[in-house]
Amino acid sequence: MEITPPPLRSPAQPNEPNPPPVLQQWYIPPTTYSLSSPAALHIHVPKANHQQKGTRDKSTALALANTLISHLTLEEKVSMITGNSSAGNCIGVIAPIPRLGFKGICMLDGPSAVNRADLVSIFPAGITAAATWDREMIHHRGVAIAEEFKGEGGGT
Repeated sequence: MEITPPPLRSPAQPNEPNPPPVLQQWYIPPTTYSLSSPAALHIHVPKANHQQKGTRDKSTALALANTLISHLTLEEKVSMITGNSSAGNCIGVIAPIPRLGFKGICMLDGPSAVNRADLVSIFPAGITAAATWDREMIHHRGVAIAEEFKGEGGGT
């Protein structure tokens, strides 16, 4: 079965450069996610299919990561692991590397909620969720937190 990468250009951002071949398999067009309340979790989050497996194996992921790393300068590598100061509602920022099509990462902090954001959900602490032994509920909690982070511009 042939896997086709997603489109390289988002209609919402026509001036966005195409990522180089090393990043094309990982490019995801920008999307907005939001949850208005914890009750919306059941509407927006699909049921997990625990039997589904990823389409890439570990060796493919490592090869792609090594290829990306081989294209980075020493300064870019240092910047990626040390990060930069905060910007906007980001707690920390890993700067973009436009020549490689890397858009950067906005970190919003917090295992239970998006930090520095209005109108977001506050979820029970991970230890509290784990104490339920309900793997499906814990999965849905993680997906909902990820959607709110993405909706606020965070990298997940």
